[in-house]
Amino acid sequence: MWTLSDITDKLREKLGIEWACYGFKQSDSLNRRLMLRSYRDEGMLAISWKGKKFYPLSTYKNADVLDYIQANRLKSPETYGGTVGQSSGCDITSPDYQSYLKMYFPQDLERIYKVFPLARVVLIKKQKENEKRKRDKGYTEE
Repeated sequence: MWTLSDITDKLREKLGIEWACYGFKQSDSLNRRLMLRSYRDEGMLAISWKGKKFYPLSTYKNADVLDYIQANRLKSPETYGGTVGQSSGCDITSPDYQSYLKMYFPQDLERIYKVFPLARVVLIKKQKENEKRKRDKGYTEE
């Protein structure tokens, strides 16, 4: 398993670059807020001079990012499981992500299953939970 730091190092080597740019925001989590607020140097916010990393979205909120995307007519991030919510990225353990792939990109889901065969359990478990919920509410399939 590779860490984000491992991936960054490999990309730096492959591309011959020194600096890495990340889309982390302080509003992502308490850990991110603490990390990003520790990168201050002479008034510069969210620049790690030692690690040669910078975070231009550090002070943005999700709404700020979405407003920017809309104002510049960029492609919006996908949200899995409906139109409301935050994108889950590519989390193969997410039933919403797998359901989305099953509906719109079934060939990609099958490629994931070839590499991670146990990932099939996620949708099977969700289907069984849905069936139980329907039974508990008195719904029957006819």
